Amino acid sequence: ALKLDGSKQFPDRTQLIKLGNKYKIEKPEQLIEQYADVIRDFIKDSQEANLINGLKDSLMASVHKGISKKYYSSGYIHDKKRKFD
Repeated sequence: ALKLDGSKQFPDRTQLIKLGNKYKIEKPEQLIEQYADVIRDFIKDSQEANLINGLKDSLMASVHKGISKKYYSSGYIHDKKRKFD
């Protein structure tokens, strides 16, 4: 899980830019947009993202949150069934 500022929630754009600036990454805003486009295209074409009901929507919501200034949504929570009984 990605943990940023003590939170397991996916960071929004402001938090990602702040992180980029902290580590002296040039033009973090542009990188966020570029990577978001690549990730969205990958998710749209991914057959694996369709294997678990709701996963594709959750991934897309996380990408949207990463490029939005403020976006609040609950993430995907899998059914907590035991793998082995």
